[in-house]
Amino acid sequence: MYSLPKVHYLCQTHLQWDVMRMVPYGTIKIKLSEQIEEKGISKNKLSQRAEMQRTQLNNYCNNKISRLDIDVLGRLCTVSQVRICV
Repeated sequence: MYSLPKVHYLCQTHLQWDVMRMVPYGTIKIKLSEQIEEKGISKNKLSQRAEMQRTQLNNYCNNKISRLDIDVLGRLCTVSQVRICV
């Protein structure tokens, strides 16, 4: 019997509401630290392969980024072999 391959997701979206205007808007929750732990990759190795500073990687791991850089996100997905799920 054919089984689907296990898929790893880097991001998870959540719907939130603006209380004053009742307008829905989305947020992006990056689950990079879970992927790093699951795959057994060190942050140092990942930051080198993705060509980014360790502090920047820590900000992505802790969801403390103020602006999402699609280029950095793409490098992280490529290096850690995960894909984005919206």
